[in-house]
Amino acid sequence: MSGEPLDSGTTDRKFSVVDAVCCVYFCAAAKSGLLIAVLTRLDMEILIPEEVATEAGQKKSFEHLATHLARLKASTRVKILPRLVLEDERTDVLANVARVRGMSQALAISSRRDLDE
Repeated sequence: MSGEPLDSGTTDRKFSVVDAVCCVYFCAAAKSGLLIAVLTRLDMEILIPEEVATEAGQKKSFEHLATHLARLKASTRVKILPRLVLEDERTDVLANVARVRGMSQALAISSRRDLDE
């Protein structure tokens, strides 16, 4: 599902970029279907960065997390965005990550802390 570039020139599309906290809590509560249903009803394209999916998948203390995270990732309504790399064509995303984190792009994407947010 990943690999397709997003067309930044399209203004009528609505996106929801789901973060790790959202993934963990909805999936741990066995409510991944509810998350998909609500965002789909709002006519949003559901995007989950690979960093988020990885971080959520590493949580082991939640009963339903693994099952519902797998369902979320397998949904035809969800697109997993490829991991950010320095050579990425999404330079605007890299620049914003670096700006928010207050460091160079190389450091911003190599430091795991809060990268999934």
